[in-house]
Amino acid sequence: MIHKLLNNLAYYPIAIDNRLLRKKIRRNIPKLVEVVRKKDRIKVLFVLSNLSKWKTEALYRAMLVHPRFDPIIGIALGVVDYPTYEANNLSSLIAYIEEKGYSYTELRLTADIQERIQPDIIFYQQADGGIYDCLNFNHIREVLFCYIAYGVANGTAAYAYNDVYHNICWYWFVENELVIDYAKTVMSNQARNLVPTGTPMADELLADRQFVTNPWKQQGKLKKRVIWAPHHTIGSGKEEIHYGTFLQVADGILELAKKYHKDTQWAFKPHPSLKQKLYYIWGENRTNEYYRTWSDMDNTQFEDGKYAALFMYSDAMIHDCGAFTTEYLFMRKPCMYLVNGKEHPLNSFGKGCYEQYYKGTNVADIEQFVENVIHGIDPMKGQREKFFHDYLLPPNGKTACENIIDSILG
Repeated sequence: MIHKLLNNLAYYPIAIDNRLLRKKIRRNIPKLVEVVRKKDRIKVLFVLSNLSKWKTEALYRAMLVHPRFDPIIGIALGVVDYPTYEANNLSSLIAYIEEKGYSYTELRLTADIQERIQPDIIFYQQADGGIYDCLNFNHIREVLFCYIAYGVANGTAAYAYNDVYHNICWYWFVENELVIDYAKTVMSNQARNLVPTGTPMADELLADRQFVTNPWKQQGKLKKRVIWAPHHTIGSGKEEIHYGTFLQVADGILELAKKYHKDTQWAFKPHPSLKQKLYYIWGENRTNEYYRTWSDMDNTQFEDGKYAALFMYSDAMIHDCGAFTTEYLFMRKPCMYLVNGKEHPLNSFGKGCYEQYYKGTNVADIEQFVENVIHGIDPMKGQREKFFHDYLLPPNGKTACENIIDSILG
């Protein structure tokens, strides 16, 4: 009976009281920490299934060159929407990893982790570890779990803080103390395992761009580079949130890209889930044609993978996405948030990020923003600079990855 309950807890963490599982796993942590920190080489497994959600690459690379760590990439196919949506994600992830020359292993059974890899630490890509077929964290014994969210902890939704995994992991590495202050109010363990280190994505975004390949299309002359990144919450299915503005501005923004083709080039960077939602609303033919148009025009391109380089070489961004509300501020460039009156609640950190944005509600607002970008008009530049230095730079005068490694080694 207890074993069955624990299995259910891992798969349905919010619906069922997680106290039993939390105590069962966390009481074993001190013993594991003592053993792991005495090892000459610490084996760290990064469990991945989606390229756009891989926010720990900088940490993986830092551990590759560190004398104390042996990092391993493990690729697991999610059970959600298998085999179409997740299979496509898997193909993109493997192609990227192979292009980078990283080694990886496939994870199909719990035994792959426990018997073949035998890691000391596991980083899951997202908190609901149960989405990985046969990789339910409740079945992985004698391992320390760590967590870095693929999103940004700037909202207030309880599921983003108080899942079982959030509470049982050894360390959850977050952006700053503001995140911890809010987490204390909603987490069952009062956020005792959160550490304000900054995140590896911050290190990627702060990297020197001269060492990063420019992903933008070559143009005949220098143009302002604008990213448009629409969210997927467009009112399809049984969604509880509907802050996506895509349907209201999609055709208008495409027309702006055409109208200002002499002065701008655009990157269409939709949320990975948007296309599937549009299939239900627009149908496959219209959706595919729309995406194809962004790929084919001389001054536009479609982007669906890693985006740090895209950000670095951009001049401005327009979006309605949660994580990008924080992440694009690392660029210290003009940005517009599209609003429809249904925005999700934000914690104090999220509100601070949101306040650094110009706001738009229609295509006319977007066009004015684009014209300002073209002419270098940016009255909010000063306040964005101050926010960047006060809240976004990793603490301790170190990179986020250095802070995380220091925490792990104690």
